[in-house]
This record gives sequence, structure tokens and C-alpha cells, in this order.
Amino acid sequence: MDNVKFEFYKGRTYTRDFTIIGYTAPVTEMYFTICDNPSNKNYCLRKSLNKGITVVDNGTDEEGNTYTTYNLLIDATDTDHMKTNIEYGFDIVLISETKKIQVITGTLVLNDVYTKTCNECK
Repeated sequence: MDNVKFEFYKGRTYTRDFTIIGYTAPVTEMYFTICDNPSNKNYCLRKSLNKGITVVDNGTDEEGNTYTTYNLLIDATDTDHMKTNIEYGFDIVLISETKKIQVITGTLVLNDVYTKTCNECK
């Protein structure tokens, strides 16, 4: 999947499921990586299998395709050092045996945090 867009508020916990269909080899590692630009080899945020990425379901669908559904969890403090209102690029890569496969690419935008005390506003 390409051109996926994640958008959420900075400082909030974010969770999203994603499904990979038709890949049957054992996945030994998976990475969700956010960078501020493609030429920068230093990442802003990285999650890995069992450290922010977990398997939530797997099996075979009605059409006979195998699938695995994963959950991505970004904790509220994970975005503390990131800027708001800019597009970061991200990808999700799985590693299986000797293969490295980019399965999802897209952009992430952190929106500004608004005060939680608006009931005090006049």
C-alpha cells in the first residue's frame, strides 16, 4: 500500500491496524519508521515487532488468501521531539529470512495540541 496518510494530535496515543495479505513466509522482524526527509538516514521514530507493532489476527479469508493483521501503537510521548503541521514520510518494512520488503509507505502529520481546559475559556 502506498500513499497512506496518518494524521493525529501530537502528544496523544495513536493506534491503527493494518493487514498484509498473501505473504506466507515467517516474518522475523518488522519496522515502522518515520523520517523528516528521504535522504536523512536518522529516523525520528521507529517501532518494531513486539515493541509497538503486535500481531492481532491471522488466517485465511473467504477467497483463500492468507493474511496477518498487525496493530501499530504510538505512545503519547513518542512524538515529543517532533514538529507539528509538517509531513513526515514513513514506511513499514518486513524482514523475512533474507528478504526485506517495503509493504506500506505514506505520510504522517502531527496536528497541534489544543488545551484540555477550554471550558475555562470565555
